[in-house]
Amino acid sequence: MIAAFIDSNKCGESYLGKKVIDFQEYLEHYSDYFILITPLKSQEIVQKLEDAGIYWYWDMRDCPSELQGVAEYPGFAEKIQSYNKGRRYGVYGTNFYSLYFYDLLYKSGCADLYLIPEENTDSGKVKKIVASYENVKTIPSSNWKNYIDEVYVTVDMRDIGKLTEQQNVPVKNMFDFSHVFSEYKNEKIAQLKDRNAGERCFIVATGPSLKMEDLDRLKQQGEYSISVNRIYLAFEKTDWRPDYYVVCDVNCIQESVEEIKQIKGPIKFVSDLYPVFWENNVSDDTYRYHFHLSFSRNELPDFCDDLEYGVYGCGTVTYDAIQIAVYLGFKEIYLLGVDFSFSKDYKDKSNHFVENYYNKNSKTTVVTENEQLKAYQKAKQYAETHGIKIYNATRGGKLEVFERVDFDSLFEKGELK
Repeated sequence: MIAAFIDSNKCGESYLGKKVIDFQEYLEHYSDYFILITPLKSQEIVQKLEDAGIYWYWDMRDCPSELQGVAEYPGFAEKIQSYNKGRRYGVYGTNFYSLYFYDLLYKSGCADLYLIPEENTDSGKVKKIVASYENVKTIPSSNWKNYIDEVYVTVDMRDIGKLTEQQNVPVKNMFDFSHVFSEYKNEKIAQLKDRNAGERCFIVATGPSLKMEDLDRLKQQGEYSISVNRIYLAFEKTDWRPDYYVVCDVNCIQESVEEIKQIKGPIKFVSDLYPVFWENNVSDDTYRYHFHLSFSRNELPDFCDDLEYGVYGCGTVTYDAIQIAVYLGFKEIYLLGVDFSFSKDYKDKSNHFVENYYNKNSKTTVVTENEQLKAYQKAKQYAETHGIKIYNATRGGKLEVFERVDFDSLFEKGELK
């Protein structure tokens, strides 16, 4: 049950029939309640809470895409309840999604149900959960097999196999549904697998360092390129066109539906975050891909090399483009226009290669450089273990994860070295 909303800018108002309070009022009258933190600026909010000695909170970054308002999956709750097969279940995790998952199974008639705290979970938090949530029973992670037949993992845990080894109980990943829900898979994409095997490409982002003459040069040299978002704003200034186009952000898609559909030439990859886009007049060269948010406070994001199931998103469409480039078979990838430097106002004219990149009514998805940094670090990690080279050919900028190369030096007498 929601007791109130915390928003110092709207204190005294009401929202969805509930009172809006400021942080001080929470401390004085509501401190026994857990705080549910929106993914928007959650890092900043978490820091403020912990500085105030408050640890009773749920961070929505710890939930799967389906609960973060990023992806849309009608019937998600019913799908979870379908996993009640009348056995004894353990729900592994102590985040908000763990409690949500537990509650859905309980309401579906599951009587033998236990919450399993992760190792090293604060015992005070566990006691608080039991005291605050009716019907929740817990068992320690060291004593499963006498109580349960199967474990559902509800945290972003990459190696769930070790849980099976510990207790010899079947374990199922119920956090990442990208390979579970058949609706997410797009078999049409399979025809593009390794389409450019062994080739090299340029991923052209939209940072302020991007120069039209560099795009002209890519065209002159016949280089493969992948570009993103509102790159179509450059088309009136250059004859260059990317071979592939990628867009994932729901706001960008929503505000640019017609512009995206009118792009001619490149194969287009458009995420499934804005279903309206797919309702009519979608060309055959446009491919829907599933976007699975892979933010994690403690780990690098996942990397998907099977585009049929989508990509893992982490703060930048460039990460989507890298995963797509790998699926297409490119073995040498150059980043261009990836400045990795933003003013605090994301719509500031200095953030992109044209001043009119956004209009006054544009909405933007707020991300942090830390989230983007994790994406680039994971891309580098994956590339190094799979025989792929990624270089940063951006003119300037602050991205130092990848080996830098001078864009001009890549060309010698009209040909790539």
